[in-house]
Amino acid sequence: MVLSHEQLHFDITEIYARKMRKLLNGRTFGGNVRTEVRKIFNQINRELSEFQHRYDRETDFSRNRGAQKSWNAKVGQVLEDRGD
Repeated sequence: MVLSHEQLHFDITEIYARKMRKLLNGRTFGGNVRTEVRKIFNQINRELSEFQHRYDRETDFSRNRGAQKSWNAKVGQVLEDRGD
């Protein structure tokens, strides 16, 4: 169960990596690309951190098996959706 919990942390990170790529793809940047990309990165990283903490709280670090199963399904569904 612990390995499954930790794997989902990795999967959640993949979801947020996809979100970042989606924000960056096709975007027109102004004069300071580095600053704009850093701002996007920081935003996504904050969202990721909050989501990871929520996941740990709701699953009680994998001890709540029902919540863990629900999160596994929810995250799995998002990963299957190639549009996200």
